[in-house]
Amino acid sequence: MGEYLAESLLHALVAALVVEGLLRVWRVDDPAERLRYRLVVLIVPLALPVAFALAAPQRTGGAFADSRALFALSHWSGVRLAGVRLDQAVVWLAGALGVWLFLRDLAPVVRGGRRRLAAGDGENADAIAPVVAALAVEMGLARV
Repeated sequence: MGEYLAESLLHALVAALVVEGLLRVWRVDDPAERLRYRLVVLIVPLALPVAFALAAPQRTGGAFADSRALFALSHWSGVRLAGVRLDQAVVWLAGALGVWLFLRDLAPVVRGGRRRLAAGDGENADAIAPVVAALAVEMGLARV
């Protein structure tokens, strides 16, 4: 069961790296939107084994993982770093990294998700205020 969990976490890590790359390429800056994309990765450990079992039953056995699977943690179990098996280190590091990334984007959403103005942004506020007020009147919005 532990190896199955490790394999699922490793697949989720690969999916998370792909999502992180896409977030950087697409320049997604909103924490709430970044969080939504990252939540998609949580489905991978649940959906991928089911998809493999349905689409390719020969991939579910241990023989496939031992001989052909690229990301099989069993290939790494013999390698030790500071007395810790590499497969265990990867699982713990991937879990810690995932929790950190998730909490990093969750914190601003929980706090209200409002971006605070930086010190330099106040210089342009006086120039922008009349434009925003005119647009609000034009759109029929109440002044806050």
